[in-house]
Amino acid sequence: MQERYLTRRQTTRIVIVGGGIAGLLLATRLGNTLGRSGR
Repeated sequence: MQERYLTRRQTTRIVIVGGGIAGLLLATRLGNTLGRSGR
């Protein structure tokens, strides 16, 4: 039971961290694109 809980917890943590990194990359990419087109 504990193993499943830990695994589930780790998976959730990985998903959150991965999503955060992906969000930052997308935000930076969009920011650069808008900045270039704006200027």
